[in-house]
Amino acid sequence: MRREAGGRLPWFVCVVGEVRRPVWLFASAGLAAVAACAPALAPGTAPRPAAPAVATDSVADRPRPTRSGALGQDQISVRTTAGALMIEVTPLDDWVLDAAAPDARARLVRIRDEHGREAARRAGIRDPALFLVSFSSAPTAADFQPEDLHLIARGLRERPLAILPLSPAWGSHRLEPQTSAAALYAYDAIDVKRDFVVAYQGHEDHSWARKAPAIEAERSRISGDRDPALPPASHGYGTRELFGGSAFGSKSP
Repeated sequence: MRREAGGRLPWFVCVVGEVRRPVWLFASAGLAAVAACAPALAPGTAPRPAAPAVATDSVADRPRPTRSGALGQDQISVRTTAGALMIEVTPLDDWVLDAAAPDARARLVRIRDEHGREAARRAGIRDPALFLVSFSSAPTAADFQPEDLHLIARGLRERPLAILPLSPAWGSHRLEPQTSAAALYAYDAIDVKRDFVVAYQGHEDHSWARKAPAIEAERSRISGDRDPALPPASHGYGTRELFGGSAFGSKSP
């Protein structure tokens, strides 16, 4: 599904035979839009009965943990280096934050609660996928392009629908030596329980494929699905908290 620039209503592409055609979604005609993608039946052909529902043990169906997690922010974030920049991308979904240690979770939830509504308003959708993104510089100054940070999920490249700056230096798109700037990014339909790739100007980071299973394991531990005698996941506190430093030793302005 795609949203047009300027806040137009979303559309998707359906395939009928060998033909791909866009279908615009309207609140009053959602069912009609879905029906437009259904293949036409030959005259006298009875519709095929729907397949019976299959019970699944979906991660999304499990209750939220009642205990605090033990993962540090670096363990629930993608941290990657692109040229002279250190980039950190932290999903602010509850599925991720429930596994975080209490102090990290409290900071991230506060940012989401204070700025998430405005980010959603700018994105033009009710419930966007929110990510805290920070750019940090090496010992030398560096420029950055916020709009070039994309997420690749299900084979589709997702560009940010909205970017809400959280640091004064964000607007200049330039970082002085050993400094950082952060913003809240809003994307459409990113399922953080599945693999996604962080892409920036030709550089791609695939480390979320390793992070997601560790997060699910921690959620299982604090939900009581694992033997409570097992030790918790090790704390992974890095050299920065939130966006107050980086692997380059930077600090926020």
